[in-house]
Amino acid sequence: MFDNIRINLLDAYKTERFYVSTENKNRQINALAMRLEGETEFEYENTKTFVKNGDIIYLPAGFDYHCSSEYEKLIAVHFEASGFACKKMIVFTPIEKRIYENIFESIFVLANGDKNIGGKHEATAQLYSMFAMMEKEQVCSRRINKKKSFHKNPLLLLQQEGVGLF
Repeated sequence: MFDNIRINLLDAYKTERFYVSTENKNRQINALAMRLEGETEFEYENTKTFVKNGDIIYLPAGFDYHCSSEYEKLIAVHFEASGFACKKMIVFTPIEKRIYENIFESIFVLANGDKNIGGKHEATAQLYSMFAMMEKEQVCSRRINKKKSFHKNPLLLLQQEGVGLF
């Protein structure tokens, strides 16, 4: 999913917005954001994508889109990236939302703490760890889908498949 990515963390922010309608053209930064509450509609290249509560989205630099929402609460991380060539929006729905929400919260706190010596480095390390978790979930989901199996406890199934998330 994020193979060979190298990042320079720029900032992290948390926001809560009502009645959003935003046009973004030629943004110079990459973003990874988690919707904590609400649903947002993204329009790009004659495509509509709905991002719901718990979803994580990657928006690459230079990606043009329009987004609208009646209400959204999110945490976003902005970064420069190299070694990663994806120029499309990626929507990722985690198996266990709370795990990722905790990581986003931690990145936000570490990236914005004035007294956190080394906080930006710790936040960057957590972002890399999150990329690794997302990759593991995606690979395991492909394996599960190939088997066309259903499991009541997806985290247990990941463990049985030999994929540790942390």
